[in-house]
Amino acid sequence: MKQTKSFFKLIPWLLLGFVLLKATHVFLEILINIYLIYGFSDGFVLIHFKYYLPIFSFSVTLITSIILILLLNNKWRFWGLNMSKLSTLWFILLTIITIIAQPIIQFIFDEKFKLLYNDLSKSEYLSNLNLDAIFTIKDYCLYGSEWLLFLFIATYYILKKKKDLN
Repeated sequence: MKQTKSFFKLIPWLLLGFVLLKATHVFLEILINIYLIYGFSDGFVLIHFKYYLPIFSFSVTLITSIILILLLNNKWRFWGLNMSKLSTLWFILLTIITIIAQPIIQFIFDEKFKLLYNDLSKSEYLSNLNLDAIFTIKDYCLYGSEWLLFLFIATYYILKKKKDLN
């Protein structure tokens, strides 16, 4: 009976962890889309998107993971955020960010891309690019950043549990 009660106490923490990872990934998606729009605006060629976009996404994911680990470890205070206590307000806020932000980000990215394509000085440049390859690279970067974020946090958790057991 005690084991069942302790299991049900873990469910809100699991939900908070899932929502926290998704909200963090939404933030990473914003940064990757900003880099992509910047690349289109600045006249990057395919090689920039092919190599620099994955490097950028990996770097941003690594930095964000370190910041998230510091927040979870309570070594760094940010806006009074205390992750050691389960807060309903933080859970609701992160859930709203996760549900609402991604469609808004995609809409803004699509509108910005349409504006770039309608600009006569950029339309020839954009029509010469292999956009299918670029958007495939962007999708792989987004998938990779999501899994890297999960792996960094999971590795941190496993190492912390291993240290606590010893």
